[in-house]
This record gives sequence, structure tokens and C-alpha cells, in this order.
Amino acid sequence: MKNLLSLLCATGMLAGLVQPALGSVSLLDGLSFYLDFEGSAPVDTSGKNVVVTNSGVTSNTLTGHYGAIAGVAGNAGYFNRSEKDWLQIGLGYGKLAADPAPQPLAYSFTISAWYYLQPESAPTDRLFLYEGDVDYDLSFGIRGDLASSNGSYVGTAYTPGKTNYDVSNAAYYDTTTNEGAWQQVLETFSSDGTTITKKLYLNGELVGTTSTMTESSLYSPAINLGTYRDNSGRYWDGFMDEVGLWNRALTDVEISDLYDLTYIDGLSVTSLAPEPSRAVLLLLGIVGLHLRRSRRRA
Repeated sequence: MKNLLSLLCATGMLAGLVQPALGSVSLLDGLSFYLDFEGSAPVDTSGKNVVVTNSGVTSNTLTGHYGAIAGVAGNAGYFNRSEKDWLQIGLGYGKLAADPAPQPLAYSFTISAWYYLQPESAPTDRLFLYEGDVDYDLSFGIRGDLASSNGSYVGTAYTPGKTNYDVSNAAYYDTTTNEGAWQQVLETFSSDGTTITKKLYLNGELVGTTSTMTESSLYSPAINLGTYRDNSGRYWDGFMDEVGLWNRALTDVEISDLYDLTYIDGLSVTSLAPEPSRAVLLLLGIVGLHLRRSRRRA
């Protein structure tokens, strides 16, 4: 019994100090939409029953033009550019001046998605992973050979009011498109009541920040996946997996945890159930220590 109490004390206190935060219940807070592509059709698995409009995307077939591709976790959604495949999420952000209330995501929210671009797919046109249905404040895509760029690049979030869509107006760009490999992109939007700050993360790391938007300029009633804002072109060419939307801006710690969790075993809603917290484990250690001291006094 003495050895058991000692073990309880040491294990509980040590585990409470070093246990990682992966799988924290905080990642469920504000989760407004989740698409894991595991069913026969793309559907929201967050429990919020957000409508998903599907135009050709398959969620149980992992064979693209270059062979079978495994998803980040289980299946992935396949977007065939030549077939003009796309999806639309019936969840909006921002607000029109005439509207009585903002869209559900309002002015502070997060979008996260894993993407796989087919090899040799980046043309001189632009391929969009996602964009707002009526604006391009929320936007991420692979673009190639524009006037101010050197070859293909990744870009996002052009400055509102600009008419030229080259790298000088992108919140972030990189000349490496990482074709043929899974990548995670995550964007957060947060408001101070007037100005919107947008941050872009790739594979858990912050790579770009912009604060050029105002609340009055941010609006879309829906979000498009695999195409740009009018659903008529610039179609994605490859795969997409584990798409999530939160009605708040995730913290840097949460973003790092989300990347690690998704990369290890996929972010399904059920996998986000809370694990024993540091506080609980520390409490176990303290109880064990108290019982051990009580036995000594006896």
C-alpha cells in the first residue's frame, strides 16, 4: 500500500505537470462546422447541421488523376478541376449595412483545412481552396505566373479595393506550392470593433498578418470550397480534408494543438472529447501525498 501511494503521488503530480494539451476540450468551444469527408456525401458533422451544397465532389473515392491518395484521416474529398467540382458551406460572416444582425460567424472566426494539390496542377490561372461567396477577404489559393510574381505561388486575402491581384496585394505569398503533399492552412479573423485583423497559418506556423479590413467591408452569406467567389471557375485540382469553422479566433496554442492533433490521427469531432486535465492529475498527486502523510501519523 505504501508503494502504491508513493506511485500515485509521483505519477499524478508528474503527469499533471507535463501532460500535453492535445485534445483539449477548448477546441470544441465555438466549433460551428466540420467536414471530414467520411460519409458517402459531404455533410457537416459538428452537430450544427449546416447545409453543404455539393457540385460533383466525391467523399469516398480517393483516386485522382495521379492514383490513390490517402486522406489526412481516413477519406478525403476529391475535387476534379476538369469536372468543375466545388462545394458551398451555408455559413456566412460579417454583415451588410441593411441587415439587422451579422451572419453566424460575425467578425471573429477561424477556418482550417488540409489540402493536397495534384502534381503539375498549378497553371497560369488561379486555383482556389476556398473563398467567400461574394467577396475575397476570406480567400486562399494557388496562383501562378502573374505579372508581379516569379512562378507559381500561394497567396491569400487581397487588400479590399485593389483591382490588381498580384503578390503586392496578398497578405502572404510563397513561390513554393508544395504540390503532391498534404498541407494545412488556417486563417483567423478578429475584430476590435472597427478593424479586422487577419492571420494566416501554414502547418501550425504564423506566416502572415494583415489589418487592412474594416467591419463594414467584411461580408459573405456563404463560403465556397474548391472555387472562387462566384462559383464559375478557378476550380481546385486535388484533395481536401478536415475542414473546420469556429465562431471565434483560435489562440496560437490551440492552433498548434490543432495541427498536431490533425496530423497525428485526424480531427474528428469525437476525438476532441476532453482528456484528464493537468488540474485533475495534480489533484490525484496531492491526494496521494496527503494519504501517505496520514498513514505516517497513524
